[in-house]
Amino acid sequence: MDNEIRNDIVAMRETMEELLKPQIVDAAGTAGLVVYPENMNIRQLKDFVDKERQVPEVLKGVTELHTCCSFVEFANRYKTENSAIFYNKKQQKITCVFDCATKEQASFEQHKATYAFPFSKELLAWRAENGEVMSQLDFAMFIEQNVLDLAEPPAPDNESASLKEIRMRCGGFYAPVNKMIELSKGIAIRADEKAVVKHDLNTGEATINFSSEHTDISGQSVKVPNMFIIVIPVLEGGKAYQLPCRLRYRLKDGAVRWWYEVINLDKAIELAIDEELKTIKESVNLPVFYGDLPQGR
Repeated sequence: MDNEIRNDIVAMRETMEELLKPQIVDAAGTAGLVVYPENMNIRQLKDFVDKERQVPEVLKGVTELHTCCSFVEFANRYKTENSAIFYNKKQQKITCVFDCATKEQASFEQHKATYAFPFSKELLAWRAENGEVMSQLDFAMFIEQNVLDLAEPPAPDNESASLKEIRMRCGGFYAPVNKMIELSKGIAIRADEKAVVKHDLNTGEATINFSSEHTDISGQSVKVPNMFIIVIPVLEGGKAYQLPCRLRYRLKDGAVRWWYEVINLDKAIELAIDEELKTIKESVNLPVFYGDLPQGR
């Protein structure tokens, strides 16, 4: 083989080696691309770099916190000057986006912490039966089970403006605790239908409660309150709120049916969460936005 042919073969081999050698190609907005020989596939250079990292390039993931204090501490640990908090009113949950986008800088917003406001077991119990019609026995048992939530009505000179306004609008008066306990242990009454109903938990008889004036079986007039007060925490571990309730009953087929309505319950929940949000905002010094998280990131 003469030198000319040998030189052509060497040149061809060098050309093929050069063509098949992996190449790094610049690409705007990325860390670069790698073109390598096998089928001339294209791979991101970042894929190779990430395999060799000792620590992640950026923080990612969603951390669910179970207490308000933990959320505050976690937010203070990872917050930046661009971090922000979003409150989803429907879900009653807050989310801190640590790498939140700004008008100057876009972000994938991949690092978050969430906290769902937990309701107290007392609130869940009263809300579950709120407005639900109960039999005499069921109502008596419910009052007995939640008797510690009942509160004495304030004296007229200590009554708050809101409690007084509600009492005046409802046209009644608040029952003291002993009256509610008495009702839960059984009272005999005579209504217009002249049906006498009496229940007692100890004897199998049920309890009676009233919201208007009736006469008992001896013919004596009985004034029955149509309102009472409970004091319960709205949020688990939170402060207690004074909640007025309306007390209702009706006679049907000779039997008394009872139900209650916690007045302005939704407003009480909103107030409790707003106060908690205010505390969180002051503790982490971040803006709080009422709304859903940014979409499409």
